[in-house]
Amino acid sequence: HHAGASQILVTGLSRDEHKLSLAKEFGADTAINVEERDALVEVLERTDGRGVDVVLDLTPYATEPVVQALQMVRLGGTVVLAGLKGSHRIAEFSSDVIVTRSLTVKGVLGVDGESFGRALRLIESRRYPLERLHTHHFPLEETEQAIRTLAGETGEPAISITIEP
Repeated sequence: HHAGASQILVTGLSRDEHKLSLAKEFGADTAINVEERDALVEVLERTDGRGVDVVLDLTPYATEPVVQALQMVRLGGTVVLAGLKGSHRIAEFSSDVIVTRSLTVKGVLGVDGESFGRALRLIESRRYPLERLHTHHFPLEETEQAIRTLAGETGEPAISITIEP
């Protein structure tokens, strides 16, 4: 909303329920657990079948979200791909969807200076309790435990961790 969005919908898995809940606290209008509800159906229902203006895919490795992003964005909308897929290929991908729906698709690997500055100003404003995004500190000798925690293998809800020497 801070950047001008009129409606924010976020998706995640059951193991990300703590993240979905926090997203709602931070201002998301809808949090969709994709293991319980069909994200595409939900998005189209909430936009009266129009689709959203922008879809951000931040999902690592999973390819289905890319296919869904192309379906849930409005005609002439934008899909931003920021989640690296590794060696996973998108089998259901058809570039015709981009052409026939007049979509813009952007790949993002980093942040430009202007965006970084805006983010810093937002953090400094203390408008949002961003410290809640950082959930764990680990000493260097517990790096393996830190990675397992962040990967969700320990059962502890983690969002962001720090490994300190």
